[in-house]
Amino acid sequence: MAQLVLPAKWLEQETPLSVQRQWLSLDEHKRFQELHQHGDRLRMLAGRFVLRQCLREFYGLSQVRFSYGKTNKPFVAQPVEDKDAHAHPIDVNLTHDRQHVLAAFNTTGDVGVDVASLLDFTDWQEFAADYLTADEVAWVRNARLAARPLRALRLWTLKEAVLKSTGHGLDIDPREIVLCPGSRFPIVALPRHLPPVSVFGLHEWQIDTQTYAALASVTASSALSSGLNLPSASKLRFVEMSAKPLMPAHLRED
Repeated sequence: MAQLVLPAKWLEQETPLSVQRQWLSLDEHKRFQELHQHGDRLRMLAGRFVLRQCLREFYGLSQVRFSYGKTNKPFVAQPVEDKDAHAHPIDVNLTHDRQHVLAAFNTTGDVGVDVASLLDFTDWQEFAADYLTADEVAWVRNARLAARPLRALRLWTLKEAVLKSTGHGLDIDPREIVLCPGSRFPIVALPRHLPPVSVFGLHEWQIDTQTYAALASVTASSALSSGLNLPSASKLRFVEMSAKPLMPAHLRED
């Protein structure tokens, strides 16, 4: 799990062409050019930087191309070139919100990650009817007024992480993902066409006073049957990354 925080001023600047060429493939650069806002461009570039840098440093993959599954979920598809490189399939997922960019990796199954800001949840009632179950809404309303946006945000990020881990996104009704935050097993029920609750792992955390994130991992049946000592959520590895490689020294304030 890797986290990167973009300086707010950078979101208003044009990203130098030299940095674009360093971290984007040709097809990604075309998509980059289709984005009109500087902030959107920088977040896309930062996401590819985080993915490629982590895959190089921690998995030994120096040249990375991404492919997409039947649900349009990205994964690392190219063969390993170096003899010491990581030999297992690597599932990846990327998310960003405002200044925050997060990337997750899993070699024993699928993974999904989501990040959101409390600033977007002051009017949480606007989405509650289409996103939360009646019991979940009651759990949010049971908190004091000032704490309700945080509870709604937690439910949102957890459900988003689950949906991203399976690659389904919002083609599944979020209300079919039934949660009980704070319990030992936060997932109460899932749609029948998703993997069983028992193979999911959930983790949520606070990045800063306004930003929260959640990660969902799905352990593949092959990994369960292999007898591997699979990592628990408490043993997840978190890496804080610097944004400096995304802006030349003469354009940034260190």
